[in-house]
Amino acid sequence: MFCSNCGKELPEGSHFCLHCGQAINGPASVPPKRKLGALWIGLASLIVVFLCWLFYLHNTTRVSSPGQTANTRVSSSTPKATATETFHLRSECAHLGQKILDGNIVGIALTQDVVSHYDPETNRCYVQLTVTTADLSKPQDYFGTYLYDGQTGEMLAWARNEHEKKSGMVFDGSLPEGQDPDRFWNHATDFMNTKMSDDRKR
Repeated sequence: MFCSNCGKELPEGSHFCLHCGQAINGPASVPPKRKLGALWIGLASLIVVFLCWLFYLHNTTRVSSPGQTANTRVSSSTPKATATETFHLRSECAHLGQKILDGNIVGIALTQDVVSHYDPETNRCYVQLTVTTADLSKPQDYFGTYLYDGQTGEMLAWARNEHEKKSGMVFDGSLPEGQDPDRFWNHATDFMNTKMSDDRKR
């Protein structure tokens, strides 16, 4: 069984790729170097499934109300990761966080730390890197926190407090409301807290 995204070999019955986190929706993925005939069969199967799905969606939309249609779409979810897969994906997420930390160089006047969070609902790894003043007697000199997508390394948001001047940015196109001078800081920290919140029951 192979991942359709990265091509790595996976144990039979996997729901998620243990290397890149891609959801495995079929019973088995075709390895990238199979014969052309197997590729055509797979492509034809996908087209048939897609056409059936369009037909089903069209009939559901005609028969049901908009609210019922929305509920129907939400119910068709990706398979849940097993406990073993979730454990492995959390470990991989922590490893990705360490890579981001290792790649971020700061001067001797600063210190940094990283926290990683794997969200099983979205199957995403989030990494929060925090950089602060190394001199504990001057905590307000510099505090910066940065949120990354662990899988891609893309920065999603940042918030900084330099000499008690707060600023921030979220890279999803959203902007804060109101006239509060700290609104960009608050918007960015709220966004990061949402992505890093851990709803696991202890």
